[in-house]
Amino acid sequence: MSNNPFLTEEDKYLEQGSSIAAPPPAYEDVVRPGYSDHPYGYPPNNQSFPPPSFPPPTVPNYNHNPLVSTENHQPNSANPNEKSVGIKLAVTTISVANSKACSQIQLNENPEKFTFDPKLILKLDVEGSQHKVDAVNVLQNPSPDETNVNVEVFTGSSSRVTPQFEKKIQNDSFVLRVFQKVGFGVFNIPPRCMRLKINVILPQGNAGNPTFNNIQVKELNLKLIKDESDKPYQQSIGLSTVEGDIQLEEIKGNIIDIKTQEGNVGGSILSLSKELSVSTDDGNVDLYLGIAPNAMVMLQTDNGNVGLTMVESSFAYKVRTNDGNIRINDEMINGLSKNGMAGDGKSIVNIITDEGNIRLNY
Repeated sequence: MSNNPFLTEEDKYLEQGSSIAAPPPAYEDVVRPGYSDHPYGYPPNNQSFPPPSFPPPTVPNYNHNPLVSTENHQPNSANPNEKSVGIKLAVTTISVANSKACSQIQLNENPEKFTFDPKLILKLDVEGSQHKVDAVNVLQNPSPDETNVNVEVFTGSSSRVTPQFEKKIQNDSFVLRVFQKVGFGVFNIPPRCMRLKINVILPQGNAGNPTFNNIQVKELNLKLIKDESDKPYQQSIGLSTVEGDIQLEEIKGNIIDIKTQEGNVGGSILSLSKELSVSTDDGNVDLYLGIAPNAMVMLQTDNGNVGLTMVESSFAYKVRTNDGNIRINDEMINGLSKNGMAGDGKSIVNIITDEGNIRLNY
């Protein structure tokens, strides 16, 4: 050990340790366990040997998406189809609630008013997440001095929604759009409802030149009503819907032209002086026709049944179906067509359907 007085005790210990440390043994002198003694084994005669196999490291798989896993990791996990059904039921319930809420809305007493030339076609376009049209009333102005068509729109809505109006003349049409802003998401919360009643007031015209007005409405379950008039035979109405039923209630008219692509046409016409034309691409027709002297009636559907009850007992008729049966006064007719006459045949009735049954009573 060194006698250096400046060395600390730690320095002296290290100096002593370094002096007595034995050199490491040579590599060849290291005693190794036998090939079979080591748990992983060593190759004999210093031959190369592949490293032992270890289990893969436990590393999280960050590319794994649990949302698309096909495994059911939890024994009580819900069936995805059951979740889907639950969502559908919830949407249906809310939709029904909104529909009931729309029916309870009160209509305003002061309507929005519009006027246009009777030569134009009136197109009513009603839009909204939830809406209900009580009726489209076609009336005749009692004053003969009025020359324009007047439209009154009575509206009612939920407290947070105000109906909006847009009007424009496009081509040969007066287009009136009634709409509201869409509610929140598919659930439409809170219920954003709009309720309407529309009066279309036609001018009187005259017997020689009756007014004709064509109304095109985008609305389901449409009701067309004609009020009592001093000159019922001067009332001419044209009505067409893209998709929806048309219900007539005690109409009096000169010329009535009704067209719908998908929907049923039904109701009653008290009197008709000239023509009645009803056509639907896919729907049933069921009408009651009152007094109709010298009238021309054409009822046609591509796919649906046609029923007509005539109060007038003087008319000639032609009925034909390509695939269906024919009943006249509740009597089954053999064949796909039938021509006949009631009384002196002053009026003419034609009924045609491609696929459907025909019923004619008088």
